[in-house]
Amino acid sequence: RIETACRTAYLTSKEEMKRPSIVYNGFKWLKSRFQS
Repeated sequence: RIETACRTAYLTSKEEMKRPSIVYNGFKWLKSRFQS
């Protein structure tokens, strides 16, 4: 079904968008730790 495929792709893209932000925030946190 096309609807199911679209929904799966949409949820996957949302999860993929969430995951890099966690990595990015962790990276910013590490940088701020080393600078202080």
